[in-house]
Amino acid sequence: MYESGIELNKIVKSPLWDSQYILNMLCEVKCIMELATDEELSFAKYVDADFSIGMFDILKKYCTNINESDIEAIEVTLNRFVEDLISIKNAYKVPRPYQIAPTFGVTLPKKNMVSVSGVHFSYPSIHAAGSRCIAQLVSRKYQDCLGDYGRYEIFNHANRVAISRIHLGVHSLQDIREGIRLADTLCSGVS
Repeated sequence: MYESGIELNKIVKSPLWDSQYILNMLCEVKCIMELATDEELSFAKYVDADFSIGMFDILKKYCTNINESDIEAIEVTLNRFVEDLISIKNAYKVPRPYQIAPTFGVTLPKKNMVSVSGVHFSYPSIHAAGSRCIAQLVSRKYQDCLGDYGRYEIFNHANRVAISRIHLGVHSLQDIREGIRLADTLCSGVS
């Protein structure tokens, strides 16, 4: 069961951070940003301030007997997880792609870069980790009422939240992968 901080610090992987890696990462981010559709950008901006937006609506759609105390219990675990992720961000202090792109001569699409949450450190992505954690918690606890369609919808939503962070230029694939990995490692055993 996920407790807090100490476990998380033991399993986090140090981010790769050399000049060639950064340049390659920025090129990946730029390509993904350029390929983002208007609908994807709209979704990215919709979930920017709150990664859980829409997740509990999906749960309620399939599990009609869900009440606010059920959702609050999930949010308690989620809040502990997010606090620990913030500590890791502060320990690694990885700048966001849009912050370092000019240093490496990479121009990211300006129309994408509108984010209220993507202002501090980058690694790991709290949006990717948090939305994946919700998906893990919900899919395990409510598997009977969610069924295959509900689980698909909740994980698809979490994946869209994760990739949306790249659409806005506030995260790299490395940030997203580590966020998802931490959520899968820590939240899959929580009941």
